[in-house]
Amino acid sequence: MALVENIYRALRELITPAGRLVNSDLGVKYAAPEYVLSVRLAYALSLSDSIRARTDSRVARLTDWCLTNYPEEGPLDTCDIAFLTKLIDLKKMAS
Repeated sequence: MALVENIYRALRELITPAGRLVNSDLGVKYAAPEYVLSVRLAYALSLSDSIRARTDSRVARLTDWCLTNYPEEGPLDTCDIAFLTKLIDLKKMAS
């Protein structure tokens, strides 16, 4: 349970209410597209569900949206590709 709470806190530290990411070490704010935020949220929520051995249909729908709406015009950076890859792995484990 502590791991799930730590994931939630880490995510809240990165994502502000305005939907911007913040590098807390440098205090630098930078915009992130909705898709990137959605992938990160879907991954964190899917990981939480996996740890708790449960399935939430809302998380499944968000995951499906992320996996079917990959933005061809704006390639993701390495970090976000890693999140997307792990999200796919979690989806396979849940199936």
